[in-house]
Amino acid sequence: MHIVYRSTSGLSDLNAFLEIHNDRFERDGVDPFSSFEDVPKPDVLRQALMEAERTGTREDWRVAVAEGEVVGYSRINWWHEDDGLWVYLIRGWVKPGWRGQGLGSAMLAWGEARARMLAERDHPGEPFEFAGNASSTEVDTTALLLDAGYRAGY
Repeated sequence: MHIVYRSTSGLSDLNAFLEIHNDRFERDGVDPFSSFEDVPKPDVLRQALMEAERTGTREDWRVAVAEGEVVGYSRINWWHEDDGLWVYLIRGWVKPGWRGQGLGSAMLAWGEARARMLAERDHPGEPFEFAGNASSTEVDTTALLLDAGYRAGY
């Protein structure tokens, strides 16, 4: 198995990203119609990809490609908390059939390295932390984050 990682190509990745989310509903127990689950709606994901293109932040998305197929992707969002802390949220999704092969770990490590670089470049000397999200039904993502040293904050 040969995995290639790249930045997003923008809107041309939209359908592949949506397919990843569709494939994970059963495995992750995610309800795509729930207002509490974090399942990107097609128009929201489309807008995010267009924004990445417009702002030159396509490098803040990581795409895993195996045998010509997009099998996972991750992205980083960040914000400044009222207490002065910068939070870098690293989110990632891997098709269920491709899990357990190190893709999620590789994308999380990339996200941490990228976030560290962004923090040092844009906010030198200011405090920051990494964050990740997983619902109670996303067992694989929860295990990945816990194994990487993350803990439940909320």
